[in-house]
Amino acid sequence: MRKRKIVIGLISALLLLTISPADSKDAWYVADEATAIAIARAVLRPIVGAQSVDNPTALPFYANLIKRGVGLTGGDLFCYVENAPPARLKWTTPVLRVEMNQKSAQIISISDGKNNVWKIMTDAEKNVAKSTPIVVEKIAPSGTHYQVLNPILHDVSDKGFVPDNDTAIAVAKAVLRPLVGDEAVDRPLCPYHATLDAKSKAVWFVENQSPARDKIAAPVISVEIERISGRIIRTHLVK
Repeated sequence: MRKRKIVIGLISALLLLTISPADSKDAWYVADEATAIAIARAVLRPIVGAQSVDNPTALPFYANLIKRGVGLTGGDLFCYVENAPPARLKWTTPVLRVEMNQKSAQIISISDGKNNVWKIMTDAEKNVAKSTPIVVEKIAPSGTHYQVLNPILHDVSDKGFVPDNDTAIAVAKAVLRPLVGDEAVDRPLCPYHATLDAKSKAVWFVENQSPARDKIAAPVISVEIERISGRIIRTHLVK
């Protein structure tokens, strides 16, 4: 029985290495607005709290995506999600905002609409943050809405934007839905498990099977996520 499990594991590993239709240089992991919003909600929970994100009375989120085209690189791949309509017909306070790379799903920054911004800070930014005072400017005629010109920066280089397995699984499911469909993602007999790389502590491995491989799911789906930035490293699908 043990040999059989080993053989199955080796076959699965070989298939994962050779069959990975979603693992492409041209893959856009933030495929649509629903994906962007699901990723944003996932990374917001450990920072601002689930109550602010999942409360039934909470305001809905909106995604502002870029149009795919030739020559888009670097900052051109930027998109964002907010709990305020893009047209700002109804202003909400505070505005939760998540900025991400639309191709890799890497999180650029998170802001809570008050005076806090979470990002991966450089040494220069850390030094500036220590010495720069907070400047707040009124931007509405009524004086009820404010713009924080010098927000308080919080470095996430330690915990990362994907600090726990719940966040990792939520992000993985978000990017998988447009790739494999809701049915494959939500199969009750194949719950997802997230395991942090024991050596580097830098990468989450999310799979729809237990780490013990006591049961082999079909199809086998896995996602590798960078813990600090939330960047999707690769996805695997074996039918």
